[in-house]
Amino acid sequence: HISTLSRVVCRREGVLPTSFAIRVSVDRDRGILQSSPVPPLASFALLAQMRWLPWLVLLSAALVMLPRPAVIHRFFKKSVLGHEGVDSCHLQTPRLNSTEVEAPTPVDPSQKAFDVVVYGATGFTGRLVAEYLAKHPDVQQKKVRLALAGRSADKLEALLQEVKPALDVKEAGSNPEDLEIGIFVAEAHDEAALLTMVQATQVVLTLVGPYSEHGATLVRLCAENGVHYADVSGEPLWHHRVADELHETARRTGARIVLAAGYDSAPFDLGMLMALQAASDFPGKVRDIMSMVRKAYGAVSGGTLASAAASLPKSWDDAMKLLDPYLLNADIETEEACRLDRFDVSGWGPIVRYEPVVNTVGIMHFMAPVNARIVRRSLSILGVSPTYAEGMTLQAIVEGFRFWFNEYMRGGMDLFPSRGSGPSKALMKFGGGGIQTVAELDDGNVVGVTLKWKGDIGYLATSKMIAEAGLCLAQSSCRDSPLLKYDHEVEMFKQSRGGVLTPATAMGLPLLERYLRADDSDFMGMVVVALDAYGNSYKFQ
Repeated sequence: HISTLSRVVCRREGVLPTSFAIRVSVDRDRGILQSSPVPPLASFALLAQMRWLPWLVLLSAALVMLPRPAVIHRFFKKSVLGHEGVDSCHLQTPRLNSTEVEAPTPVDPSQKAFDVVVYGATGFTGRLVAEYLAKHPDVQQKKVRLALAGRSADKLEALLQEVKPALDVKEAGSNPEDLEIGIFVAEAHDEAALLTMVQATQVVLTLVGPYSEHGATLVRLCAENGVHYADVSGEPLWHHRVADELHETARRTGARIVLAAGYDSAPFDLGMLMALQAASDFPGKVRDIMSMVRKAYGAVSGGTLASAAASLPKSWDDAMKLLDPYLLNADIETEEACRLDRFDVSGWGPIVRYEPVVNTVGIMHFMAPVNARIVRRSLSILGVSPTYAEGMTLQAIVEGFRFWFNEYMRGGMDLFPSRGSGPSKALMKFGGGGIQTVAELDDGNVVGVTLKWKGDIGYLATSKMIAEAGLCLAQSSCRDSPLLKYDHEVEMFKQSRGGVLTPATAMGLPLLERYLRADDSDFMGMVVVALDAYGNSYKFQ
């Protein structure tokens, strides 16, 4: 009855409900309601009686203003423990590929029937990848030979008939029927059928998840046979298993096993790499790297939910591994004192914080447990060891939820979609994403890289990202280009460039350039800005 009571009192006193506090008393014996407005200053006096409130406000403000965990860790080690060398941790660290492995003889593409095979092409994301590749100029002009693979021959044939009419005959210069797109039928655990498929191609793109349940045989065959591989996995324990078991095998055969080549974690990984490239124009060394998600419009499919469930720890040992920020570069002999991110997987911290470097308030990105480990593996392979943090602005969270909720209320998506289903094409078209990656140098300079793209982050954008990765791996002009544009980083790759890698260390900036050219340069845009120690800023061309 409080609502009715307040309206009665406010009407009696002739004030707006928000103008004054109202003191109300009731004489039970006489049944009289007595009220009087409390002046604003008296209202503040009432609040002052809550002795815990000021302390709560101060505590909240202090927590929001806390720096990143790595910054606190660095200060503690230097000022309290006296580890002076902690300031030079970011300068050099042993490379992952430190042992010499002779580069294998390149496979002649003419000995392969196809260049790219899309495994799981009839699934929700796989279909998007197949449709994108079928319309791509590299496929239409027969620079890249495409094949589709899955469990059901009937579904593959139906997909093939859907894909072929979408080909641009004018650009291809041939009849769509003359464009040969192969078909492979293979179960995820049928080693003989998978081996036939692997040996017939240069690259396998797999969209069959959960990878921890259905991916072990395929990735092993690719590593053993020198066939390049890419997936869109977001399962840290799976990544650790593959890196631990297959890295040396892939180095010996030259296979590039590329983990997390979709939204998780390609833009974060390549944003980091571009920041390193831009920072090379300054004399200082990169000490800290941070990525902020500023836009994330999208939805989930049934396959994503299944993969998320499969990535949960099934034992105490698995749970302990998930607490390790350096899980994917555990074989690097980095000094313990230099592992400044060791207490927080995301590097951002578990609370809402204000980050002065990007002038925003945010919280840990929900996919940081996947992306941060991939980026740290890239840094270890590149031989540098800055700290890494990944957050998401509160504005991005609110806007992303509003986008999702509006579509759900309109019936554009299911709350819990089934396997093989996902958001509508209309919804995916209006989705989009954007991240800002900032590199702080030890000389006070700061470099910022902003990437923005069109399309639902989890599916439409992801399908284009892994498709472009497959096309890059299939063509030596992209695959064998330097990762970065300064020479000393190329020296390590006079050996084998194979291994269990990441988007940044398998293809590097050539892959980012493909993203920027995709869809006639309409898919992704990039802005690189530097801020020197004197506050002057300028854009990179």
